[in-house]
Amino acid sequence: MASAYGPGARGNAVTTDRLGTTSGQGTTKWLGGLVAVLCVALDLLANLLVQAMSGRWVPDVINVFAVGTAAVALVTTLGLHLFDRLEAKVDRLSESLAGRMDELTQRVGDRNSGFVEGYLAGQGRDGAVVPLAQRGPAWRSLNDAAREAPQ
Repeated sequence: MASAYGPGARGNAVTTDRLGTTSGQGTTKWLGGLVAVLCVALDLLANLLVQAMSGRWVPDVINVFAVGTAAVALVTTLGLHLFDRLEAKVDRLSESLAGRMDELTQRVGDRNSGFVEGYLAGQGRDGAVVPLAQRGPAWRSLNDAAREAPQ
């Protein structure tokens, strides 16, 4: 039986990729890790080759850029991983709550919906229809009324 309260309710399709993550975040996490590893490996290779061939050092700007790019990629990957874990916890919680609400609905049923109608029928009167307050220029807020009140 499909739940009326879960993540797939009300026509919201929940799709997952082959890694079990939603909306392509698994691919982004893998790419972030790949970028970090490649930046560090290429920077190391450049440092080794330049040092071995010419005896000079690679400029610090290139090293700092490589380390910064790797750090940003790793922080992005970690953030997406933590977001996936949080999303999984929220999904488990919502499924648990949806199951509990379905269980309560089955146990309680529709007992309370007839209570008000039965009470009103026993009193011999129908429920009154209360009109909404008029909106627009004639409607004033409580703050306006308080400002205009004499002190």
